[in-house]
Amino acid sequence: MQNLRNCPKHLIILVVLFLRAISVQAQHSNAILTNANNGVVATPHAVAAAFTVSQKSGKIFVSNGATKTVVAPTLNNSQALVGAGHVFYINNAVSNKMVIKAYNVANNATSDVVKAEDLNSGRATDKKITNIVFDNVSNRLYFSTVSVNAQGYSNYLTWWFNPATNEIKLFADGKVKSVDNNGNVSSDMYGVDPQGTYVQNHVFSMDGRHGSMGARSYTISSPTSSSTH
Repeated sequence: MQNLRNCPKHLIILVVLFLRAISVQAQHSNAILTNANNGVVATPHAVAAAFTVSQKSGKIFVSNGATKTVVAPTLNNSQALVGAGHVFYINNAVSNKMVIKAYNVANNATSDVVKAEDLNSGRATDKKITNIVFDNVSNRLYFSTVSVNAQGYSNYLTWWFNPATNEIKLFADGKVKSVDNNGNVSSDMYGVDPQGTYVQNHVFSMDGRHGSMGARSYTISSPTSSSTH
């Protein structure tokens, strides 16, 4: 009878030990999954912090601290950066066909996500991608294009690409420079006035509204201007 009375207690102890074992195993499995995917299961902010990108002799590498992988083995690559589990970079291997490529860290695959010739502004033959910046606030890749008009002046435009939806939209004039922690975009505007050729910094909010504007810095003075400002 004593053994019968103690039986439920033994069963309870066994169940508790079993549940603890399952919990430990689950935690261990999650740790393995995170490491195997190099942090891709984390948030975009964590992914950006988990990887480092380096470039040497045109080759692009991504490292998680333990392993180093070749992202792009060919030349003609520039401005590699990390965002949303991808390594983005500009490639101009084909003349007049500049593209932004995205290397997916999780599945080791590379694709063309932006083709300058397909953008609906300017002529395909003179469009070039000049800058890329990733914003972890809006989860967008900002990039700029430049084309030269008949008078020889450069026209810069800034666009954004959403890696989650593959959507591309024209954002603002100017050449993207940086994005702050609130998602505000800093862009350099280029122009000409009676004093000469200038560059002027503009700040846009995430939705494209104009914010602060810096002073004009003149790079080439006009003949009527006695000094460079």
